[in-house]
Amino acid sequence: MQGTVALFSYGQFGAALAVRWIGLALVEGQHFTLHPASISMLGCDAHHPDQRTIELWNECCHYHRKPL
Repeated sequence: MQGTVALFSYGQFGAALAVRWIGLALVEGQHFTLHPASISMLGCDAHHPDQRTIELWNECCHYHRKPL
């Protein structure tokens, strides 16, 4: 598969995908928590395309609560 892919998921699957993406054992996913509605990005190193990276993880600052 080539190109950009958007995936919407729940926390445990996202953590499992991330650890396998970077080559860790599935059990390591327990250390990768995800908050509801957070954004994470998986990618590849620009200078080493075969090296997979976690470019953004568990970002929650993209949304702001409106003042009452």
